[in-house]
Amino acid sequence: MQLIAPSHQLLSPSLDLHFDDIPGGIAAIDAVPAAGWFQIIALIGLHELTIAKQDYTKEPGEIPTFLGFKPEDPEVFRNKQLKELKNGRLAMIAVLGELMAQQVSGMGTYEQLGTIVDSVTEATGIALPF
Repeated sequence: MQLIAPSHQLLSPSLDLHFDDIPGGIAAIDAVPAAGWFQIIALIGLHELTIAKQDYTKEPGEIPTFLGFKPEDPEVFRNKQLKELKNGRLAMIAVLGELMAQQVSGMGTYEQLGTIVDSVTEATGIALPF
């Protein structure tokens, strides 16, 4: 069995760009080449126009699924839609907060976490288990 480990795989052979050359967080926006952004946007657009195309004869969020996620009761369905909407909004605010913290501190997510762990260990003398 092989463990998951970072690799030095090529991302763009023509630019000699490897996956581990792309930084994490907000710094990745500038590091991805224009051709990479084009591929990402083209793939998302293709998905939106084919697989995830909205059927305007159905309720928003009503997608064909064999898993049976859509409840039969309309009130339960509306309640679940509202919960999903609120969770999505909270997630967007959380990501925005993390990106702003990276921009202000100049450190990535894991570097920030390491700084917090080090300061807690230094202040309390208790080594955290991670």
